[in-house]
Amino acid sequence: MRLLAFGPFAFAPTSPVCPGFDNATFRATAAGNAIPGCVEEGEPYTYDEQGFVATSYVLPTGQYSTQFDPPAHWNENGVLRPAPADSAQ
Repeated sequence: MRLLAFGPFAFAPTSPVCPGFDNATFRATAAGNAIPGCVEEGEPYTYDEQGFVATSYVLPTGQYSTQFDPPAHWNENGVLRPAPADSAQ
């Protein structure tokens, strides 16, 4: 199973999420556009063909664990004021 690391936290497609959201998916990245002589549109990148691989991470929500997104969804106006620059000192 692949893991995606966010700071000290590991994240996987099986990470707990609210049942109202889909689970994340990790998959090989496919070319969004053809590159003549290199890759066709929709073809996944591979070591054998292109010399590298890339992974796509599809996160249907930011509502995992401690949340990847700021909690603006709890604000009726959908806006948060930024913290002052010196607040992390």
